[in-house]
Amino acid sequence: MEGLGLQDKVVFCGHRSDPEALFALADLSVLTSTREGLPVAAQFMAAGCPMVVRELRAAEKAKGQSE
Repeated sequence: MEGLGLQDKVVFCGHRSDPEALFALADLSVLTSTREGLPVAAQFMAAGCPMVVRELRAAEKAKGQSE
């Protein structure tokens, strides 16, 4: 991150037992997984966090339900 000048903008938290506590604090979530999309997307949507996702059928269904 230092090489890109992002050390003050990006936080790598490591393993957490309470990730949902951080979802509402995020400015944006990026979901690149092809396997665990819907459960993770649902958690971010519940926290009101905007998402960037791959084109997945499950993500499209979730997106349609949140609008």
